Amino acid sequence: MKKIKEYKGIIIIILVLILVAFYWFQIRPLIIKNNCYFSANRSTYRTGYKDGSSSFQDTYNFYFKRCLQSKGL
Repeated sequence: MKKIKEYKGIIIIILVLILVAFYWFQIRPLIIKNNCYFSANRSTYRTGYKDGSSSFQDTYNFYFKRCLQSKGL
């Protein structure tokens, strides 16, 4: 028990780093992909294929990839 008290600060720092890493590599990309999904759907329906692509999927992929790149993924 005494050793845990000695290393209390180091243990807290390690736990905080683990939580930050989990957020950055797991939760943040999920939130960004979810936002880009809705944004790409909105943009695809709004443009009505005005960007020259021949199908809904091509247009959706264009906007989805552009959104992901703008957010850093």
